[in-house]
Amino acid sequence: MSLSKYTTPEATNIGRLAAILLDPCTKTLREILKREVSPSDLSKEVQDFIDDAVKHRKKFKRLDFKQENIIFPPPTLKYRGDYTDLDISLLYYLLRNICKKISPPSKGWGNIPDPKDKSIAANIERIRMTRNECYGHTADLSLSEADFNRNCQILRDAVVELEKYLGTTIFQDDVNEIEMCSMDPKETKKKIDLLGNLVDLQKSLDDFLDPKVSRKIDEPIGEKICSIMYELIRGSEVNA
Repeated sequence: MSLSKYTTPEATNIGRLAAILLDPCTKTLREILKREVSPSDLSKEVQDFIDDAVKHRKKFKRLDFKQENIIFPPPTLKYRGDYTDLDISLLYYLLRNICKKISPPSKGWGNIPDPKDKSIAANIERIRMTRNECYGHTADLSLSEADFNRNCQILRDAVVELEKYLGTTIFQDDVNEIEMCSMDPKETKKKIDLLGNLVDLQKSLDDFLDPKVSRKIDEPIGEKICSIMYELIRGSEVNA
């Protein structure tokens, strides 16, 4: 298969941005969560949050099938019991809902943060929103130099601010390295495909979980999707 379409500057921009999101940004959020909740306590903390919401009839977003299998893994799933299986979507959910020490951004969760807001929550929100915007460019393999530079600056600044809390600089160094590194067509394609596969899997799960769809979740299929997700995430870490 020809890789010519992955050699354009616009395609390389998406590949680099995907690598930044999948590696240093995701790892930064994992370290923030680890600072707030130990992996051994995660299942209990999530269950306590759900129980409290149900008891007091609070509105909350429920975990989807994939996320439930990560937080409350059945015996048939090979889950390592740490945070390396958590992607940005699940990390965002956990940081937003169970980390009591992390106050909401000044404009609230789910909203574009105030540029002056340098809080932990505001920078978590910036990473999530940049990821969502990047997903929109994977189909046509087109991300202009201006948009690439703008998104890199947003992610770099967010990681720098979050690492002030962590007391590290390793992840911001990784952002700078990925932004400037050369990427051959195969590497560009791999990152873009990974980003696209994660989106496709999420859409498939959403379809299974949509109450309007007259279809029941098949447990083996669900587990297969989860296993693919784990391998995709692990592959990005090993090869990044």
